[in-house]
Amino acid sequence: MDFSSIYPWFVIFIWGTYLIILALRIFLTGREYIGKPSIQSFSFYSAKLSIFLCGIAAILQAIGINLRWFTFVGSDIISLVLIAIGALLIIISRTNLGKATLMGLPIQNTALKTNGLYSFSRNPMYVAVYFLIFGAILYTVNPIVLLLGILLVILHHKIILAEEVFLELRFGEEYRIYKRIVRRYF
Repeated sequence: MDFSSIYPWFVIFIWGTYLIILALRIFLTGREYIGKPSIQSFSFYSAKLSIFLCGIAAILQAIGINLRWFTFVGSDIISLVLIAIGALLIIISRTNLGKATLMGLPIQNTALKTNGLYSFSRNPMYVAVYFLIFGAILYTVNPIVLLLGILLVILHHKIILAEEVFLELRFGEEYRIYKRIVRRYF
């Protein structure tokens, strides 16, 4: 049986759902979902916008607008596996984080989350986004999406470093112990 006809629907479903949920959350909750940018605002919002653009590119490819500059054997299957892993990790890490999930640094008091995926990675949500982005890059095989993905990873790494400083100031020794035990990514 040829599963290649399901690939586009899978990409549309995963990326479409992710982008719609993200957009709804921003529009419905407004400032409650958007915290303080952890790095310079332009860089911070460019990093977040690049997620949307990579997702839109994957959806455009899936609906038949060819963005590929070339193809290689297995790129669809590998990209779908990466997208599926990313989607699963986002669902689990958002569940583990609970109401503390927001874009940027929290203004209100929060608790340090160290359970679930956060006991294996200090940043499972970013890892999940990286899986989604790498999946989009392989699905579109487009140099612009590749450049957006590189920009996204560089900027999100800077965001993570700034968030670590914030978390250390907010939680002190509790965070330093957590940081010694759990890796930043894997």
